[in-house]
Order: sequence, then C-alpha cells, then structure tokens
Amino acid sequence: MGLSTDRFVGGDVSQIGRGASARESSSFKDLEEKILSQFSPYISAAASQASSLGASAPGKSARSVRSRDDAGSPASSAREASATGCAGNLGSCFPNRLRERDFLPSHLHGAPTKRSTKLALEMFQNMQVYDSQNYEPSDSKVDRSAALNLPRSHYYWSNVYRWLLALAIGVTMGLVTFCMLNIMNLLITARTGTTERLVRAGNTPGAIAFFVCLAGVLGLAATLPVALLNPIAGGSGIAEMKVYLNGIHVPGLLRLSTFATKAFSLCCSIPSGMVLGTAGPYVHLGAIVGGGLGSLGSNQFKFKLNKGHVDFQSKFAHRSFVTIGIAAGIATIFTAPIGGVLIAFEDCGSFYLGSTKMFWQCFLATCSGVFVNQLLNLTLEHGDITFFDTTKDHRAFGLYTDLEAMYSNVYKFSWWEVISFAVMGVVAGLAGSLFVYLHMVVHKTRWRWFGVPWKRVIEALAVAVVTAGVAMAITSLSPCSPLPDNIADYPMTRNTTVAAPGSGQNATEVPRNPNFNRLWCPEGSYSSFGTLFLNPAGISLKEVTHLGETVDSQDQFSTVALVAYMLFIYIGLILTYGSAVSGGTMVPLLAAGSCYGRLCAKAMKQILLSMGQESAANGLSYSTYAVIGAASLQSGASRMTMSIAVLVLETFGALELTIPLMITIFFAKAVGDLTGTGLYDAYIALKGVPYLPEDEISYEQKMISEKLDVQEVMTSNLVCLPPVPTIGQVVQVLKTCKHNAFPVLESEGEEEEEGDRGAAGAGFPERNMLGYIFREQLLNMLDKGIGFLEDGETHYDLSDSHEEVLALVEDMKVIPVKRDAGGQAEVIGSLSMEEVGLRIDLRPFMQLDPCIISSTANVAKAYRLFQKMGLSHLYVAPPGPRPIIGVITRKDLTFENCQLQLGERASYEMSRAASLSSGGLSRRKASSSFRLGSEESGEEKGVREPQGGGQRTRGIPQRRRSE
Repeated sequence: MGLSTDRFVGGDVSQIGRGASARESSSFKDLEEKILSQFSPYISAAASQASSLGASAPGKSARSVRSRDDAGSPASSAREASATGCAGNLGSCFPNRLRERDFLPSHLHGAPTKRSTKLALEMFQNMQVYDSQNYEPSDSKVDRSAALNLPRSHYYWSNVYRWLLALAIGVTMGLVTFCMLNIMNLLITARTGTTERLVRAGNTPGAIAFFVCLAGVLGLAATLPVALLNPIAGGSGIAEMKVYLNGIHVPGLLRLSTFATKAFSLCCSIPSGMVLGTAGPYVHLGAIVGGGLGSLGSNQFKFKLNKGHVDFQSKFAHRSFVTIGIAAGIATIFTAPIGGVLIAFEDCGSFYLGSTKMFWQCFLATCSGVFVNQLLNLTLEHGDITFFDTTKDHRAFGLYTDLEAMYSNVYKFSWWEVISFAVMGVVAGLAGSLFVYLHMVVHKTRWRWFGVPWKRVIEALAVAVVTAGVAMAITSLSPCSPLPDNIADYPMTRNTTVAAPGSGQNATEVPRNPNFNRLWCPEGSYSSFGTLFLNPAGISLKEVTHLGETVDSQDQFSTVALVAYMLFIYIGLILTYGSAVSGGTMVPLLAAGSCYGRLCAKAMKQILLSMGQESAANGLSYSTYAVIGAASLQSGASRMTMSIAVLVLETFGALELTIPLMITIFFAKAVGDLTGTGLYDAYIALKGVPYLPEDEISYEQKMISEKLDVQEVMTSNLVCLPPVPTIGQVVQVLKTCKHNAFPVLESEGEEEEEGDRGAAGAGFPERNMLGYIFREQLLNMLDKGIGFLEDGETHYDLSDSHEEVLALVEDMKVIPVKRDAGGQAEVIGSLSMEEVGLRIDLRPFMQLDPCIISSTANVAKAYRLFQKMGLSHLYVAPPGPRPIIGVITRKDLTFENCQLQLGERASYEMSRAASLSSGGLSRRKASSSFRLGSEESGEEKGVREPQGGGQRTRGIPQRRRSE
C-alpha cells in the first residue's frame, strides 16, 4: 500500500532555497538512515553476494550468481552486512564487479543504489514547494450549464480569435525584438567604438578603464532588479518553461513584472560583455507575451478583456498560447520561423502539445514576428525602402547578405568527410557533458556561498568586471596580423582618408573594414584577438564562421586566437550562466563550437597535407566545419536534435549541410546521453521538480514503471469533503493539510467534524466519490461568497440567465494566478464568525467524472494517462470486478456520429418542449429545464426550479469584500 511522499521529507522545507542542497536540512541524515534501514533485506542480499565475491579465489568468475534462497536467514544476512560494512551504507555493497543481476531476480532490476537513493531523498526535500497544474478540461455543473447555452457564433468567433491572437503574439514579439536588439546594438557600438577611439588616440589606460568600468556599470544594472526584486527573471528561463509546460506551477514565472525585469536585465548584460546569449531569455519573454495576450488580461494588474470567452481562461488554452509565444520569441531573435516552432515543441514541451492546428498557429506567429522584425530593421537601416524593393537583410548568423555570401559555393563537403564529422560529434558530446558537469559544480557552490541577494549582486558585478578585464588583457597581448592583400574586395570595406604622421598634409586613403579591429596595431594590420574578444559572442560567431568566405580567404584567425577564444567562452559561460542576470547559453555555445569546428578544419588540413592529399586539403571548407562544430557542441550540452539542426540551417543559410549536421548531432547527443545529463534537465533535477519526461525517453523509466502496480506508488492518506460541508470544516481542512485537491464523497446524512479521511487499513474512501475540487477553487469561493447557503437552504441553484451563469464561470476562473500561503491566510482571516457557521454547496463547482484507475493497473499506464492528459490528480479505485453500463469505441467519437446524436437530442427536446408548451408552459421555461443536456427532466438531474423554503436561484454572487 502506498503512502504519501511526505515520508521522504525531513526538516523544514521552507528553509531549502532554490538550487540549495537538501543535505543542509538538520534532520536529513536521520531521515537518510531511516530510509536506508528500510532496504535492509536488499542491503543484506547485496552484502552477502559482495562478501562471497570478496572471499572467492582469484581465478573464480565474479559472475557466479547467488540465489535469494542461498542468502541465509535475516540474522545471518545482517551479520554479513555488518561484517562487510554494508549496514546502513547501501553504496558499499556495490563493488564495480558486482551487478544487480548477481543478487536480484529480474523482476526487481532497477532497485536503487546508495547514490540514487540519496539523490532521490534530496529531490523530495525540494519537491514540496511545487504544485501541479491541471490541464484537464473543466467539467463542473456550472461549466456544463454555460457551455450548453453557447451558440454556434461563439465557437466560430472563438476560433477566429485564436488565429488573430496567434498573429498578435507574433507581431508583438517582432516589435519587442526590434526594440531590444537596437538598444543592445547601440550600447555595444558605443562601448567598443569609444574603446577603439581611445586606443587609437594613445590613451591606453583610459581605454581599459572605460571598457572595464562600463562593463561593471552595465553588469550592476543587469543584476540589481533580478537579485533584489525578481529572482525568477534570472538565467535563460528555458528550464522553467519546460517545467511549466510539463504541468508544474512556478510562482511569478509569467508576470508582466517578470517580463520587464528580464528585458531590462538582458539589455544590460549582453552589452556588458558577460559571456551570455540572447536566445534563452527570448523563450521566457515570448512565453509571457503569449500567456498575457492569450488570456486577454493580467491578474497582476487586475484587468481582463476576455468577457464572454471563458475558454480563453482555461489552463489548457493558456498553455497553448504560452507555447505559441515561445515559438515566436525564439523565431524572432534567430530569424528562424521553422526552428522556433521546433524548439517550442521538441525542447520546451515534454510531449506534443495540443494539435496540428496549434502547430499551424505557432507557425503563423513565428512568420509574422520574423516579417515585422525584418521589415522594421530594413526600414531603419536603409530608410529609402519602397513597396517594390527586394529584401536586403541577412541571416541571423550571417556576416553578409545571401547575395554576397553565395552559400551554395561556401558550404561544401566530400562524402569521406562524413567520418570526420561523426568524430567531431563524439568529441562535442564529451565536451558538452563536461560543460554540464563543471557548470553544475559551480552552480551548487554559488548557492552555498552567494545565496543571499546582496552577495549575488556582488558576484554578478565581479563576473562582469573580471570578464571585461580578461578580455582587454588578452586583446592587449594580441599579435598584429597584416591586412589581407585583397581587403578592398571584402564586403563592408570603405576607404578612409588618413593624414600622414606628423603632418596635416599629404593625406592618403586607406581601406578600413569593421571586421578587422586595428586597436594598438599600426596602419595596414589588425588585432586578431581584438576582433573576437571585444565583441559579444553573437558578433564574434559571425566573424569566426564567415569572415573571408566571399573572397575565398578562409584562414583569417590563427590557431592560438581560436583556442584562446574557445576557452574564454567555454570557461566564462561555466562561471557566468546561473548568476543573477538574464542571459542564455545557446549563442555562446554556438560561438565556442564554431571555433572548435575551425580548429578541426585546420587539423584535418594538416593531416591531408601529411598524406600528400593537397587537392583534398585545399578543397576543405572552413565555414562548413565551423557550422557543424557549432551545432555539435550545442547539441552535446543541451541535447537538442532536430530543432538545433533546423535552426542552424536557417540562421547560417547552410541548407547544403543537412545530412552532415544530422549525423554530427546524432553522435553528439548519443555520447552526451551516455556520459551525463543535458543542461536544462540537470537544472530541473537539481531543483527537485516533479518533472515527468516522455514515457519512452528512458528505458530505465519504462523498466521500473512496468514492474510496479499503481497501489504501490499511490498516496492513500486521502483528505475528503462532503458535498455540503460547513465553512468551518473547509477552513479546517485547508489549514491542516497541504493537498491541492480534495475528493468529494457522497453524504451519509451525518456531519464530519473534519475532512473525511480514507478508510484505515484499506486506503480507500468509505463512500462513493462524486467529484473533486481544487484548493484554489475553495479559496475563490470563500473569498467571493460563492456557494454559501443561508439557514434552511439545501441547494445552491444556478440562474436561468445565461449571462449570469457565464459571469459566474468567469468569476470562478483564477488563471494563471494561484493562491499562495499568504493569500490563503488573508481569505480565511476575512471570514466572520457567522460565515464560519454557514454551509457551502460544492456540487455545482466540483469537477465531475474524475479520471480513475484500478489499484492493480500498471504504473506505466498511469504514467501515460497522467502525462498525455495533463492531469494533476489521478484517483485510484479498489481492485476487482465493477459494474459497467457501456463502451465507447473510436467510431463513437467521430464527428459524424456525435452530430447525429446531437440531432437526436434536439428532436426529442423540441418535441418535448412543444408538448409542454401546449400544456401552458412557455417554450423558454420548458427548454431551460434541459440546460444540463440530459434527456431527463431538470429535477431528475438535480437542477430544480426554485420552490421556496429550501432553494434559491442565483447567478453572480455579491462580492464579500472589495478588491
């Protein structure tokens, strides 16, 4: 029989900070010893086998299996465990040569080791702060009554509004991206341009001081609002969005204040020179825009524009619009409409969200966002654009326009190079896993040392200053390389008039190109390090990948420069990401990967030359290797596959590299999965989030879930409510337990002093379940006086007015805000003593027909139901035969069959209404008795007309207190 997961929690969970180790809890070690002691038979079996292996002769095979019957008595097993040091220490029972099949039967394979047990216990400590979202469609009597009276026009215009909202989300993200990118570009240009002018004027100390001090000012501005006001706005937000779309509520994630904080922090962190990218935060920004526009309102600022369209307020609809916003956000920043859609579905969603129709709506949003952003950029850049001009923009990671680059001539490869690309993927997978491991070590250390907000400010400020100082130090040591002889043939080269040294006369014209920074170098040369280190990763990525490709001059950067910049980005990103600023990892990883790819191209060229293959060596494309290296390192760290491949194809214009990219990414992800966890999944695991990945994503998950029954993992300590409890009973239940939903059981005619607990020993409610109601619904009813019954009333009946019922449905919606502990105390504290003695009718507002599964069902089946249907609770019924009244097949759910059934109901109700009308009743009153959609009368379904004495018909409740 399963018990609550609370048995795995020790200490005060409120003291566990975000990302902090659960081991800091004072009672954690006692809990660990208690849990490990429960595994004593398992430990003893392992100890016995370990002892026999340790005493075996050197030539004896370690694969000899000792059966459970040979393990001896429990006492002897305990002695063996004590002798081998295994008692209370599960890990010491697993020498490297001992495998679980040596001492466990196959039906127990997958039992935890000491390390996995401790990790699970730490996870449960942090898991207590998270609540589940319920994406199941609302199915209360109030919702049914409202839906039954909605006309065809409502559904038609709701469908139209969804398409218009998808378009609006895309256009809004296009505007947001245009404004933010131009603000960042202005700050970057001012910072690098002023530094170069000071250097050329001979004021080196002033240039260094300006560069470093401005980095500190921008870094401080980026971290203050995040560390002190809105910590959820820090980082990229991708892990948080994966969690939200998986069905977990993250407080404050989608607020407008979070949008403002994240946008401001990002506009300061990128120009400061910190090793961060812009892509990840745009996932979060797009989600906030999508959720806000989709809801047509804001709960934080108390306004709503969605009157009459309650379906837009459902959690499922809100999740759909958030997904559309994610796609639009990543598409506009990368100018990649297809890649944006794939990232939203593959990387942020743990399973396929919604339907093909929502996929189309995502694509509409991404295309409209990219179009608006490009149109505004063209207008700003050229100014004289007309309606009939051709496009002049270039790709997100393209240094030149498509007409100048001629990508079909640049991206080329020979079929033998596929082998080298696969090897690159293997190395990138190892490098990605190493990156994740080192970063998680740094992140855990960060939360131990810099957990206080003001310390996080100091840390981010120090990172910004040190990063700028290191960049300037490396740049000052850069060797001066001569400008290419064909510099005049490079795009963006302009002739500049320069006076002769020591004289204001005999001025000459010299070619200048913004991609070749001169800095301390004499005229006619450039600083190869300065070209990379003084710019953000997104600009340097373009130069590493594309500089020189239009003039067939590929070797613009020395091996030393590429190695130095790759390590600078790799190490800098490990230390910077996760600090209290907004920024992502995608662009820096692509930049480091492009350097890795160029280095591989240089190495391959030397190998071919040593083999005498000069023609093959000269035919290598450095840009090809740079693009493949960028995609492979990103995939090795984040585990992105198809989405990163399509994103690279769009942003680099590398359509010719489709096959090499997929092969390299496959090897990078495979090796990465074998050697570690992806970056965002590591963050989710560290925070202890009850995340449910795709059921087939892990063979271990599938193996364990197929070996367990539902009754072994379920929680049996249910807290239930009667259909019409007193308000005092509801308050007592809310205050004494942390459950997020409560089953409603049929009444036996007697009052319960507290919430009805599950039957002792059996683990199941004593009476039949009528439905269930959420904590947030109860708080909303208490707050607004909904469902209250005066003395003598037995039912809370709904009004005949459709408008009033619809307003009641809107009043019950609390999307997307959830009540926190402070809100609950405020609501309960506002109740008067007279109100506490009243009764409250839960029947019209509880969720009817909950999803129920047999206790003997397979856990794998429950997992699929829970995840695919977006449930927050799956209730368990006793085993054994039960009565059935019918069956539904695929044919019964077809549109045609449902339409015919509705026609049959319409014929019956219209004929019934005509007969009642001929008997003296009005058509309106007769038809209103069928508003719950049953062939039975309204009284038979429990929806009665007011008859005085016991019931009263109501619509919108009077607000109990002002808002």
